Amino acid sequence: MSQPSPDFKPREYDASEFEPLPFYPFDERSLSLPLDVDECATAIYLSHGDIGAAAALLKVSPARLNRVVRASPRLMRLKAAAAAGGVSRAP
Repeated sequence: MSQPSPDFKPREYDASEFEPLPFYPFDERSLSLPLDVDECATAIYLSHGDIGAAAALLKVSPARLNRVVRASPRLMRLKAAAAAGGVSRAP
């Protein structure tokens, strides 16, 4: 993957773009319960791009979440924006 140019400005995200995460009544998410891109986006937003923390919110392994992120251009952009500081938190 190529590096962004030095003048790259990540898109700003805010809380109104993300659906709230539901309550998960289990300790570990079953492999038969797929990850939804919207819930992954919310978890990445809430964890400021930290895949380990986002995976913990979704109750999956970081490797499983990373597979979903790599398959989604939207999640890749969100993760890059979070790493570049483009994810703002609502007051």
